[in-house]
Amino acid sequence: RDCRYLYGEQYVYSSCKGHCGDTKCPLVNIPKYDSCPSQYPNRVGTLAENSYLTFFLNAAGGALRNNFFLCDNGLKCIEYSQVCNLVDDCGDSSDEKMCVNQFHCNKSGHRLPLTAQCDGHFDCADLSDECNDKCSKKILDRFELKISSWVIGIISVFANSIVMFNKFASFTERMTPIALFNKTLVVLIGLGDFLIGLYLILLSIADAYYQHFKVKPKGYCSNQIDWVTSSKCSVLGVISTMGTQISLFAMTFLAGIRLFGVKKSSRIQKRVTWKIRALLFCVVFFILAASLLIAVIPIMGAFEDFFVNGLRYPSDIKLFIGIASKKELSDVIKEYFGLKKVTRRAQEVWTWEKIRGFIGEMFSDTDLLPTKLGFYGNDGVCLFKYFVTSEDPQKNFTWGVFLCNFICFLIISICYIISSVLIRMTMFKPVPVPGLPPGSFNRRASNQKSKSNRSVIEYKNEKRKRSLQTKITFIILTDSICWLPFIAVSALHYHDAINAEHYYAFFSIIIIPINSVINPFLYDDHLADALTRAYKKAKRFVRYVASRGRSMTVSMSKRLDGQNGQVSRSDPTEI
Repeated sequence: RDCRYLYGEQYVYSSCKGHCGDTKCPLVNIPKYDSCPSQYPNRVGTLAENSYLTFFLNAAGGALRNNFFLCDNGLKCIEYSQVCNLVDDCGDSSDEKMCVNQFHCNKSGHRLPLTAQCDGHFDCADLSDECNDKCSKKILDRFELKISSWVIGIISVFANSIVMFNKFASFTERMTPIALFNKTLVVLIGLGDFLIGLYLILLSIADAYYQHFKVKPKGYCSNQIDWVTSSKCSVLGVISTMGTQISLFAMTFLAGIRLFGVKKSSRIQKRVTWKIRALLFCVVFFILAASLLIAVIPIMGAFEDFFVNGLRYPSDIKLFIGIASKKELSDVIKEYFGLKKVTRRAQEVWTWEKIRGFIGEMFSDTDLLPTKLGFYGNDGVCLFKYFVTSEDPQKNFTWGVFLCNFICFLIISICYIISSVLIRMTMFKPVPVPGLPPGSFNRRASNQKSKSNRSVIEYKNEKRKRSLQTKITFIILTDSICWLPFIAVSALHYHDAINAEHYYAFFSIIIIPINSVINPFLYDDHLADALTRAYKKAKRFVRYVASRGRSMTVSMSKRLDGQNGQVSRSDPTEI
């Protein structure tokens, strides 16, 4: 058994019976008859091991018991249930000194269960339960996440800047309404993905700052509370959320516009009217306004009771360590003021404003300015709080955003699937073949005839349609990889099947930014062509290197064979 997670009587019996490996038995002092003189006046003396006199007490049913632990001072005895229970019952800590089931705070010596170490919550006033060599807490814990954040962020910012520049430069050309909508929505997708890349770069800078440049005190862990409650963290969360929503909403509208363009290509207006411009303005305004609203609602003071998860009071207030939740603060208020007064004033509705008022009365001689642990401060990566439980007040907001995003994903998938089907139908239209009855068609002959008779423009159109089909496949695939696992993990976390809070960094660095890196190459032909050319050059280079390697291998093999032949001819007796 593992004694590190046992307490009291279970710890004593398991360790002293040898059931816990090398764990030492805490019963080092033997209670004798004259031990603990002020306790147990009705003791019964008996000879133990034919060498010393000890005592028993009468128990229920006429039995005798001697489950006593003798403290080092020899003046006090306690029962086994009080040994290794995280409480100094002896007064000299002798009942806890040999126990391996506890963690001691560095400065205060306060005892905590081992499960409280590195659990993400500060229980020691000096923060030693979280800021130590075992926990090694950072914004980005793993090296691969640090590298991925820099690489993905830089590529996303660079590629999407090129996309937006190219599209803006082409707005001076004459274009159809569909082309105008396409280019505008691609600019919005580029803007959203640019913001996600910017978020990753700023997050990487913050991680590097706390790891390498924050000297007093050094490291992110001791500054974690300052970071997650800061306005900088909230700004990062707003940037990330806005980028995600702008990109997703724009992709949804673009999928619908492209479906309309494929289906109604022969009846589309050739001229951009003021009505088209007004409609486009409304679409752009809706995308930007809806994204901004989703991002800033959690940091608005009017909604703090739904999105604030705790308060951080100054460190000189020793009553509260780290972040105090609403439940912890309300329990302290009830104990301090008395239940009747509190329930009469608060009317059983605990708002953050009332809690701040009660705490202010408790410390009326101190100017208290608590900082809030907001919606984006649930983790050091300052991400939207996607992983909520049934007890979180923001659960309805989070699942509402999830539902909205899932509907957008469905719309994108359905529109592109229908577009793909329509494109395939136009690519393989059968034509009548001479010699066959009217109404009969031959697909192979149709394709051969279309190949022989089609013009250069038709060939380019068909090539463009094939390219569009490939892009459609990638769009649906990347959206699926981005959102479906995210929603599944969030649902499992909500129902307590898994604890997904440790996955925040992975999802914020790898999963969510997938589209921000891939989208520029899917929605901008210039970047796609550049990537294709680079791929072909790399492929040719690899083939060249491989062929050179093979030729050098063959040459060396022939040279060795020649040398072996000369050796054989010079010494024919050697076999």
